[in-house]
Amino acid sequence: MSESAESSERREPQSVSESAEQQEARTSKRERASLPNGRLRPVQIAKTVGAVVSFAATATGLIFVVWPALKPDEPPVTKGATLTSVTLDRMSFGQYLDRIAQSHVGHRRAQLERPVAVVGFDFSIRGYRNKQLPLQWRIVDARTGDQIDQSRDLFLTPEASEDQATWSVWVPVPRGRNRRFFVEVELLDDRGAVPLGRVRTDLFGGV
Repeated sequence: MSESAESSERREPQSVSESAEQQEARTSKRERASLPNGRLRPVQIAKTVGAVVSFAATATGLIFVVWPALKPDEPPVTKGATLTSVTLDRMSFGQYLDRIAQSHVGHRRAQLERPVAVVGFDFSIRGYRNKQLPLQWRIVDARTGDQIDQSRDLFLTPEASEDQATWSVWVPVPRGRNRRFFVEVELLDDRGAVPLGRVRTDLFGGV
């Protein structure tokens, strides 16, 4: 056998081996191409999930832009209230109605001339939006500590998660020119059980 023939025979297995590798590669490609759609690679799954999450977030944001009332409130970090800057003014009930721009119609003269004490204060409330918070006042004899009068018929209803404003209540001035009194105003939680804030006026005399 000639040298070229021998050389050809030696190269033949290498040619067969390369063809087998190429055939295996083509087979592998065909197998991957024939995989069903449900069998996605991890990278494809991550991309799909990311696209769905992004679409859902965008759609939710658009809903809240079009209908802002549907957007839930952020949970308040803290709940509480403070009452500060208390003041007390003596006047007649008629003068009080004038101060708050209310009509005298329906009130008798004796009622309009009745002496009252108007207690003003600033409030700051956190975490009780649209909740009715009972506001109560009491008149206390400064010498004995006896409670002379009280009311629990008032409410404050915050219009925001953090609300603040100035408020006032009127109380009847007790009898007793030689006696000294003070008024204590207290704000309770929406269950009417836990005091949230309290202020006390300076001493004043009776009538």
